[in-house]
Amino acid sequence: MDLVQKIIRAITRDQPPHIMFVHFPFELAGRAAVLILPALRSERDL
Repeated sequence: MDLVQKIIRAITRDQPPHIMFVHFPFELAGRAAVLILPALRSERDL
């Protein structure tokens, strides 16, 4: 349980919130595009 509390603290208190609110969503969108766009370009169904 102590490990979980340390991880939550590192995410919420030690890191600036800018990273979570700005970079994380862009990273998720970028990774989704990397996976979805090649599938759409090919003639196979998703």
